Amino acid sequence: MMVWRREVVAFLEAALECSVYVSPLDPGLTDREVLEVGLRAGLLEAELRDAISETSARRHSRTGRLMPESTGLWGEFSFQDQPDYRNIAAFDFVARELRAVVEAQGIWAARLDRAVIVERAVAKNIPRKDVEAAITIWLIDGHLRHEKGGIRFATGRDEYPLPSEQQRAAFPRRVTENTNRRRAFPLVKDVIERRSLGQPNEPLDASAYEK
Repeated sequence: MMVWRREVVAFLEAALECSVYVSPLDPGLTDREVLEVGLRAGLLEAELRDAISETSARRHSRTGRLMPESTGLWGEFSFQDQPDYRNIAAFDFVARELRAVVEAQGIWAARLDRAVIVERAVAKNIPRKDVEAAITIWLIDGHLRHEKGGIRFATGRDEYPLPSEQQRAAFPRRVTENTNRRRAFPLVKDVIERRSLGQPNEPLDASAYEK
């Protein structure tokens, strides 16, 4: 793939990532939305259409949207790109809630309803959107699984260090600038807010997170 095309694909992937921060219950972008975001960022329509056809992003069967893909590092906190729209306190809260259920019920039976986790987080003054984003990111990244009865850890993930522990252990921390994420976020936010204006924001079904 030519260098310029890789750069456009990287921007597209950043835009799809940002869709989770903006709308964690209803992520992804349609082709039209991708084109709008890209054109407003100064890219060419032909470049964007090529990037859509070449990205590894999945297309959700019901909505037709391109869905953000796991990077393998999205839910890790040993290093950090700026800007970082993840709320570490939200990730820590989700992990601690699920760990408590593991201790009480055992790893194979441990499940929590997503809404229960979110409402408990809100009661602790963690913003609703931040904890919804944490859950969605960890579902996409394979750290959590959505099964009948609620959310559970994927095999072995209950023993992972908390995000705050990962961050403290990473010294010296490597911080890099993610220009694509910085450029994409306000554009994606505007597109999604106009899309969802006056409409309820309900979670996608479990197939949205299937690999």
